[in-house]
This record gives sequence, C-alpha cells and structure tokens, in this order.
Amino acid sequence: MAHRKAMYHVMTFCVGTNERGLTLKPNCKWDGDPNFPFKVSGKSDSDFAKDESGRSVSGWSTFLCGAPISMKSKMQTTTTLSVTEAELVAAVTCAQDMLFEKRVLESIGLRVELPMILEVDNKGVFDLANNWSVGGRTRHITVRTNFLRELKEGGLLKVVWIPTERNSSDLFTKNLQGPSFERHAGVYVSEMISMDSQGEGVGSQDLSHETLGTETVESHQEPGVGLEEHTNEEHDPNVNEMEGYGSKMKHTNKKENNNEGQD
Repeated sequence: MAHRKAMYHVMTFCVGTNERGLTLKPNCKWDGDPNFPFKVSGKSDSDFAKDESGRSVSGWSTFLCGAPISMKSKMQTTTTLSVTEAELVAAVTCAQDMLFEKRVLESIGLRVELPMILEVDNKGVFDLANNWSVGGRTRHITVRTNFLRELKEGGLLKVVWIPTERNSSDLFTKNLQGPSFERHAGVYVSEMISMDSQGEGVGSQDLSHETLGTETVESHQEPGVGLEEHTNEEHDPNVNEMEGYGSKMKHTNKKENNNEGQD
C-alpha cells in the first residue's frame, strides 16, 4: 500500500510539472581551443540506514562546467556501520563517475582541469579524505578511504565540505520538504521556455492560446465593445471545463464570421 501511494505521488508530480525539463546551462563557453580546461565536479550524499534491511541510500550527481550530466540514487549494496561510512560509500561512487567522465573527455582530445572538485556535507568524510590518520572505528573502511586519498595525492581530486543546504544531491537520498525540494531541484530542472519570432522568451502560459490557434479576449475586442459581452455569457455549472472552453471558442468563431460578412 505504501508503494502504491508513493507511485501515485510520483505520477501526480510528473503530470503537474510537465513543463519542467533538464537544464543544460554551462557556466562557461568553449571557443574550440583543444587546451580549453573543462571542469568536472560532483556532489554526493547518503541517507543512513533508512531501509528495512538497514542499508543506506546513496545519492550523487556530476557536472560538466556547471551543467548536470549524471544524477543517480541507489541503494548501497552493503550494510554500513556509521553515517560517515555511508557517506564515504556515496563519495567513492561519485568519484568513480567523475573519473569515467574525465577519461571520456580526454579520449576525444579535450583537457580536464585538475583537480576535480568533489563536494560532501559530512565532516568525517572530509577529514578522512584529506588526512592520513585512521581511527579505530574507521579502520575497516581503509580501502575506500585510501582510494580517495590516492586521487588527492595524484592531483586528480579534491574533496571539499559544503553545508547540507548547498548539497543538491540530498534530493536523491530521501523525500524532502517542499522548500528544500524546490531549492535543490532548481539546480537540475527549470520551467519550459520557448522563443517567439522576435527572440523573446515566452512562458508556457503565453503559448497556450497560440498553440490552440486562438487569441486572448482583448485581441478580439472591437471598438466600443466591453469585456462584459464575453464575461457575462450564460454558463451551465454542470458543463465541465473543456466543454466550457469549447463554447467560448464557438462564440469567438461565430463573431469572426459575422464580421467577415459585414465587410
């Protein structure tokens, strides 16, 4: 039952936000120079032991020059023993994606700026990745820790700490409250914007009349005719919204035909 409610919740969100789409807006412009430094970065997060099995959820995303190129949410394959370990698993997985994207760019002759930046919101992961000291409670995760440290020592990766409010990958680990969800979602998606004939941005509401082949009420106004003629039409409350819209279309077309006959 809980899964069905979650499915309905997702479906409702998808239907209600069909004007949203992935935003690919890099923060720099490539001039064709093969030595141009492309910036690969990533953000990782996790939700510790929230599944019935005791496993944590990893969430991470990677960016190319500020534009999102991969976003993932995945149940971790092993049971972690602490929040730091769960965050470390997510950070290592994100670093692996970043290395793959670096190699893809280099394989086509492009250059990647080093070190790549990996942002985490867990102080423990930040300290483990940037220090060679290992505490007794983290000795069992030295393999993953050493992986990040070797990338740092090789100049390939730099792990930095950011507050949770700035970690947009938190979106992929749990259900967030409305304000937090909208703040993080804005990093990846935005409302649909089209271009009119003059190159000005037109929102989806402006396009609705144009798509249906109609104009606004004001554009149909004749000199000396007020809005009352359009707004005071009789309307059956039992008629649904689409039928009501169709009656207005019929009234508009009839009026246009009368005007053509007078001409």
